[in-house]
Parts: sequence; C-alpha cells; structure tokens
Amino acid sequence: MVILIAVFLIAGIANVILESVIRHKIAQSLRELSPTIQSNYSSIHVNLLASTASIENLQLYFIPYYNLDKHRHSLYFQEASLNGISFFKLIFEKKLSINHVDLEKAEIRLDQFLIDKRDSAQQSVFTHFDVPFKSVTIKNFALSEATVWLGSDSARKPLLKGDIAIFNQELMLSNKIDSFHMGSFDCSLSDIHYPIQGRYHELHINKLNIDSRKETLHVDSVSIIPLLSKMELGRRLGHQADWVEASIAEIQMSKLKVADLLHNKFVADRLVLSECNVHIFRDRKLPREEKIQPMLNDYLNRIAWDVRLNTFKINNATVVSEEMPKDGTKSGFLKIAKINVSMSPVHNHPGKNSALTSDTYVEGSIMNSGTITAHIRAPLKENVYTIKGTIKNLELPKLNPSAENLGKFHVESGILNNLDFHFVATEEKATGEIVGEYHNLVLEKLKLEHGEKKVAAIPSFFLKHLIIPKNKDKSLDVAKRTGKIDFKRDPTRVVTFYFLKSLLDGIRDSFDLGFLLPK
Repeated sequence: MVILIAVFLIAGIANVILESVIRHKIAQSLRELSPTIQSNYSSIHVNLLASTASIENLQLYFIPYYNLDKHRHSLYFQEASLNGISFFKLIFEKKLSINHVDLEKAEIRLDQFLIDKRDSAQQSVFTHFDVPFKSVTIKNFALSEATVWLGSDSARKPLLKGDIAIFNQELMLSNKIDSFHMGSFDCSLSDIHYPIQGRYHELHINKLNIDSRKETLHVDSVSIIPLLSKMELGRRLGHQADWVEASIAEIQMSKLKVADLLHNKFVADRLVLSECNVHIFRDRKLPREEKIQPMLNDYLNRIAWDVRLNTFKINNATVVSEEMPKDGTKSGFLKIAKINVSMSPVHNHPGKNSALTSDTYVEGSIMNSGTITAHIRAPLKENVYTIKGTIKNLELPKLNPSAENLGKFHVESGILNNLDFHFVATEEKATGEIVGEYHNLVLEKLKLEHGEKKVAAIPSFFLKHLIIPKNKDKSLDVAKRTGKIDFKRDPTRVVTFYFLKSLLDGIRDSFDLGFLLPK
C-alpha cells in the first residue's frame, strides 16, 4: 500500500511537473515564434491523460515593419485547442506532433496597408520560425466561427464569416515550413464583403463552399454594389470611369484542384456562371484617360495566378451599357439579353512552346429583338482574333434609345434581316468584310436646339435619298451589299469598342456614300 501510494504521488508530481514543462514550452513557442509576431493569452491548460492542450484568449499580432508598428494584422481566438498531442515524442524526442488544431470563435482584423504592400518582409515570416522543438507536425486544422474584418473600424461590415477545415494534412516545420501536404479541405464562408475598383464598388458573396474531396466550388449569389451614384463616380475621379452594378445568381466549378491553390494555381475542368445581370454606365462629358488598354489575352496574362480551365461558360446573362453623351442631357443605352458564352480552353500563361488555340462562342438577343451569334478563335500566345458571326432579324427602331441620344439618329423604320461578318483583329488593325440584307430602312438625322432633339431636315433628306438606300435584299448583287473592314485600332480604347467599331466600319463601307456617315 505504501509503495502504491508512493507511486501515485510520484506519478502525480511528475504529471504536474510535465504539464508545467509543456506549458512553458508552448508559452516559449508563442513568444519566440518569429520577430514579426507578438502574442498574448490569458491561460494555458495541459491534460496529459487526454493528450490535449488549450490556450485561452489567444491574441497574435503580425507586425512586419518595426518602424511602422501601427500597421498590423490582428488575430484573436477565444480558444486554441490542441488535441492528440504525442507527449512521448515531446518529452523524449523534443518533437511536437498534434493530431488536430482547432481555433475557435476567431476574430481576424486585416490591415489594408499590409495587403497592398505585400513584399519580401511579409513573406519572411513563412521562411523562418524559432520554435523550442526539433520539429512540429500538424495533421488536421480547423478554424471555426471566424469573422474577418478589413481595418480596425468595428462599424464597418465584416469582410467574411465562416469555417475552414483541413483534414489529413501533413504540415511540418522546424525553423521553417519544411513541407505541407493537404489531404482534404472544406471551406464554408458567408456574407463576404470586399472593396474593389479603388473602393468605389463592393463585392458581396452570399455563400461560398469548397469541398476538395468532391473537387467542387459553389457560390450562391454574387453582387457588385456601387457605393456612389452613376454621375458621382466620374466626378469624384475627375475622368471617365465605369460605374458597375452586377449580380450572378450562381457560380459552379467542377474538378477543382484545391491543393494547387496553395501554389497560386487555379486548375479546374469547368467554371459556370449562371443568371448574370450587369449594368454599366459611363459619363462621356468627362475627360477620357488615354492609357493603353489590354487585348483579350492580355487581360488573362495580367492575372498573377496560373489559370487552367477546360471550359468557361456564362449562362443566360443580361448586359446593359449606358452612356451619357458629351452634348446631351439624356443617356442612351444598349441592352443585350439571353447571353450565353462558352470559352475553351482558358489558359493565361500558356508557355513559350504552347500552340494552344482558344474558341469562344457567343449568342444573345439585341434589345429583345434580333439575335447575334459569334465565334472567336485566337491562339493563346498572340493577340490575333478571327471573328465570324451573324446578326439576324433585328428591328432597327429598337436601337433608338442608343441611336437618338448617342448617335443623333432616329430610326423611323427598318429591319436588318441578316448581317454576316468576318474579320481578323490584331493589335494594330482589323481587316475583313460584312454582307448585309435589310428592308424598309428610314433614318432621320437629329440636332439639338435649346436642349431638345429635332429633325435636321437637309441631312435627313440626304440620308433617305442619297446615302442609305431604303432596301438591300437578296435580289441585289452581293457586291452591293458587301462592306470592307479596314479599321486601325486605337490602343487607348477597350477591346469591345475596337471590335464594335470594326464592325461599324464595314457597315459604313457597304454604302456608296458611307464615308459621309459620322464616325
């Protein structure tokens, strides 16, 4: 009995001593983890029998610049639980092996200055650690009930809320991250808010779920919300800018390689955006920034991550492009609905030896009237776009909301039965041709008098009787219905403007006196 009591006393004392040693090691790890990280906590609990440890009210500060210490990322966890600790390895091999780390009820505050500045000083925290163990191994990780904020202002909306879990991983570090292998990853985020376009718009995501086992990503409802009025945005910036209001009902991604996200790679089979609505407004009264605009492939190349998609699709989208003219008081708009887009493949960094070619198919309804279909083929390494398409059965008076206010034309009547177009657009110019067929086309030229639009009699007479024939049907020789496209690109204009102007150049050329039409 005496021996048993002595054994229990020794075991109890040893347990207390070992728990104290382990608490000291954990505290030392937090203090000396990195020169850029400061830590605070209220208490540390260790249970040898349950193989657990917990840290209450853990606060971490990431301060990468000693002379800019007010700029910091702040991470608070109500409890950090370490489960399945191998105390045998810890005591006898000085190796910390943890089965599961759970960071509960997290509040994370990110500093905008540090996000914008990203440089080697911030990245160094991941290349060197000071830990009082030969190595640290973590198998499972979970971040639960987390709220992420951008900035220290509690009155602002949180950036996001949600849970993240990584299972069957192998994170190993000694004085640096030696290796990381991710088994499976689950992410469930909600109510995501993020400022975009100079913080004049806000991105809102209702729900985002990632499941690495199913290799899926699903987003329920995305919105781009303007924070200024249509006219105020341009006035605030002092130049023309796109005011954007948009929504996407659903985003689905299949065969997503989640592990590749850790290596700045976005690899998946299909990315599908469904039920999109986009409204774009621009005030042409303001000066235009004449900066170089990228071509389609250049937009992709500007993405720092490697993007590899077999297919990208947009289902049932509606786009409204609205503009305020330089010399008018009423805006004009063009609406294209029932838009479906399919692009395959999507590679933004194809490599020097890649000969991949991408095919994009587009269809839509112009002003709820005629239909447009187009096929764009382009090598991924070059800005050379072969564009073929057709516009059918377009009731031309439907274009008056744009024609009257932006082009100073009134379409009295007319139907575009068919317009075939094909051209090649490069970084320098577009060349090709259009072949059209229309009936009963009657246009009137408008002028502004005392702020009101009125018919300009003489220009309208020339339009009706000399410049634009009333009919061009199939009975007319094809040469009389054909227009050559030879349009020089203005690199300060966006690529959609370039393609549209190339098409209009061919239409203008199809008329004998088309050079008299305004450009």
